[in-house]
Amino acid sequence: MILILIMFILFKASWATMPQCKEKCTDNSLFSLCYTRGKFSREHLKSCYFEQSALKKSRILNLELFYLNNFDDDSMDLNYFSNYTEKIHIYFMNIVYLPKINNLYNLKTLKINSHGINYLADHHYFPSSLEIIDLSDGQIQGVHDDFFVKFENLRELNLGNNRFDFMRLEINSNFIKLIDLSFQSSKKFNLKSINFHKSKSDPKLFINFDSSRIDTLPMILGKLRHIYYYKIGHQFGQEKLLNRDSITLSDGPIVIENFEIYDQHFLKSKIYQHFQCLLDYGVIKNVVLTGNKKKEYLDHTIKKNFNLENCKYYVSTSTAPPPTTTSTTKISNTIATKNTRILPTVIKKNNKSQKIESSSKIQIFFNSTFKSTIQSKKLQISTTFLTEEYLLNTKIIEVDKQGEKQSSKIDNSLRNRILDFIIDNPGVVVSFFTLIFSLILILFACFDYAIEKKR
Repeated sequence: MILILIMFILFKASWATMPQCKEKCTDNSLFSLCYTRGKFSREHLKSCYFEQSALKKSRILNLELFYLNNFDDDSMDLNYFSNYTEKIHIYFMNIVYLPKINNLYNLKTLKINSHGINYLADHHYFPSSLEIIDLSDGQIQGVHDDFFVKFENLRELNLGNNRFDFMRLEINSNFIKLIDLSFQSSKKFNLKSINFHKSKSDPKLFINFDSSRIDTLPMILGKLRHIYYYKIGHQFGQEKLLNRDSITLSDGPIVIENFEIYDQHFLKSKIYQHFQCLLDYGVIKNVVLTGNKKKEYLDHTIKKNFNLENCKYYVSTSTAPPPTTTSTTKISNTIATKNTRILPTVIKKNNKSQKIESSSKIQIFFNSTFKSTIQSKKLQISTTFLTEEYLLNTKIIEVDKQGEKQSSKIDNSLRNRILDFIIDNPGVVVSFFTLIFSLILILFACFDYAIEKKR
């Protein structure tokens, strides 16, 4: 009898772990479908999808694929999914190729996390309707220059925690709200610029470069001239992030509302004239310091009255010629020709302040490019940087200033995986403990029999 019970328990446990065509969604929506934990073939996945699709009358909007195996040999063709599909989330499947979903014209959200994708090149695999692209926690090393250009409705781009070594990123959306490039583990990652093809973005645009190895501030190129939040944060081992001859933030006039940086990228005893001029003129509106000793570095964040005399050696006013010819105007030994635009200067005449303007309109321009006056000796940083291991263990997901929280990343700890397994597979867990209990009873019975026999 006990042997039959054990065989039944083992059969039940093995059956429970087999791939089943049933839902296990965290989303309780009637229009969601999930497959988790199992060895699915492509044909099995397809047949299961059509089985459930028939039951739901082809109204499956959200699809989740978690912990499935046997999908790493080639690109998954998921174009048989319904055109009603709005969200696909693929997690911990170790896929190495982008899935083919280009016919899903209503797809809004694509999340592929904990993957093995190495390079982003085949943008024609994706529909242009995507608004949220999350490819975080993977092995991506490179991106084709125009990969993201086709997504004109893109709102959130999360490429955090990969192995990037590309130099430039192209964005072509009026609605972009988040660009997350933080926690890149590659030592070659040195992003030079982000080029915006459109002049508009979400008013709360957040760009995150935190906890990587960038040695120069990435430039904002193209038509966009306003950034709400620019987070350079902490860059590992980059003592020269600010201690350099020049700082270039853009190829044209720009305003950065909030500029976040780790306190120890500054030196207490050094005056950063180029950075101070950016702050004084209003290119950077507000500096947000992070770090345990940020109070000691607050002097570098205080805005002062802009002084042209102090900044004229750092300010480059040379730009492309304006559309119409302008006359030459001389103000305080600063000359503006047809190839030059000048900073506004106020002079006193007859005890009244009066702005001098040329006969034609001269646009105000601040190039954000500075040349340092100190070039002889290199200053050594005496403040110890936090270790890379410490900061990586304190990774924080950014929260939008409007109070909208970003999607929480699934914790990969062993404890949470065990809890997830228990929740998702109660039958297996009960069967396991029943088996253990049965084995203990058998041991006790054998022990009792041995004692009775000895007597």
